[in-house]
Amino acid sequence: MDRIRSRRATQALAAITVSLAFVAAACGGDDEEASDTAADTAAETAAETAAESATEVSAEPTAAAEPFEIAHFVAIQANPVEEAIIKSAQDTADAAGGINVTLFDANNDPQAQIAQCEDAIALGKFDGFLLKAVAGATMIDCAEKAVAAGITVVAQGNAIGADSASVELQVPGLAGSVIHSAVTNGNGIVSLIEAACADLAADPCEVIYLFGPLAFDWSSIGRETVTTAFADNTKIKIVAEQTHNFSPDEALTAAQQLLPANEGVDVLALDCSFCVAPILPVMDELGLTGTVHIVSAGTDAGTVQEIKDGKQFGSVLLIPATEARLGMQMLIDALNGTPIADNTIDVAQDGTPFADGSMVANAGNIGDFVAEWPLIAG
Repeated sequence: MDRIRSRRATQALAAITVSLAFVAAACGGDDEEASDTAADTAAETAAETAAESATEVSAEPTAAAEPFEIAHFVAIQANPVEEAIIKSAQDTADAAGGINVTLFDANNDPQAQIAQCEDAIALGKFDGFLLKAVAGATMIDCAEKAVAAGITVVAQGNAIGADSASVELQVPGLAGSVIHSAVTNGNGIVSLIEAACADLAADPCEVIYLFGPLAFDWSSIGRETVTTAFADNTKIKIVAEQTHNFSPDEALTAAQQLLPANEGVDVLALDCSFCVAPILPVMDELGLTGTVHIVSAGTDAGTVQEIKDGKQFGSVLLIPATEARLGMQMLIDALNGTPIADNTIDVAQDGTPFADGSMVANAGNIGDFVAEWPLIAG
């Protein structure tokens, strides 16, 4: 899409003047000298006129490129993860220059986001959408309408499509997707549980697993990935599981109930890193600190310190600033017609800061990691 408008001034006046001068010379009287003089005078006048016209043309300023207008749709602005996403996307746009970003906050309401998307299309001013869907399937129709309206669309954070776990493009015409896959997150938890069990040399290794609300695709898909991985495993067994709904208070209650009821437990696994902090005193009270490993997903600032202190064994990466930076840059590149090497990015894998490609933070690499969202529970 080329939004650079240029003006080209014409020099037709000069050309016409020159032509008329030579016509006048050709139609002169019998006096050859007078005719020559008239021709010379006409030629000089035409040259002067052409020079003045050229000066006027070169002096006229070239119209500057108009800025790209981008609509950034987020799930809920009043959230520490989303705050990091909003800031990173805006910083990326500011660094690129020539971009105006308008924020649309759905407040976790899919219907509100659909209305916002349709309103943004109706405005007719936006060149691009960076779209983090509250629920991927609900945004299919509006994404299709946006593409049909000539708007460049990049899916960010959550997939736009029926398969909310897929990084692949599910809506024809999407410019790209930068997704934190629920399957990748679940596989990260699986790898941490396996590593924790191996570190404890526990056989069989007993696991308590706490997870987010099952109405949220990201949680339910992650849970399915974890439970399926250990369904037929005789060495690692999930002995108890319960939802914490991404609430530190609910996670605390679940731990207070399940830890004493499962005295042989080896690993406590959660898909909520900031839900760990209130559980740590319970671990101390029950004498489980150091004998039960805790693994999580999220790597917030508090978790980084807990891993350094040995209170958490490890955590799956959640890097919202990287997600937003990659998504906004992909959209900017698409708008500018810049070739995109990979337009389907799985953030935890493709955006990892670790040289070995790891998607988990642990005691071995936590010194090289800086948390991208600052929530510290407690």
